[in-house]
Amino acid sequence: MTSGMFWMTPAQLLDRFEYHAGQTSDPQFSKGIPIIHRWAMLCSTEKVSQAQFDELIRQFEAIDRNDAGSQLYDLWKHVVVWGERLGLAVPARKPWA
Repeated sequence: MTSGMFWMTPAQLLDRFEYHAGQTSDPQFSKGIPIIHRWAMLCSTEKVSQAQFDELIRQFEAIDRNDAGSQLYDLWKHVVVWGERLGLAVPARKPWA
């Protein structure tokens, strides 16, 4: 899943999402900001549990399909790859499929 994907940290993605949230009314940016904050918090913990990761994924699932765009999908891919790297069970497909 990471081939050809440029890895960005939560802080880098947050910068991008906050910038675009202030420039556009596209809801994917404002919807993604709380997810990035939660992800960054989990990155700073010593051990992330499957339950914590699943809760993070549920934040994506709660977003209306009409509010999801390519930037939110990119964020989802980053979170899934991070979960894979931690050895956690990850969803087989994106939540808006």
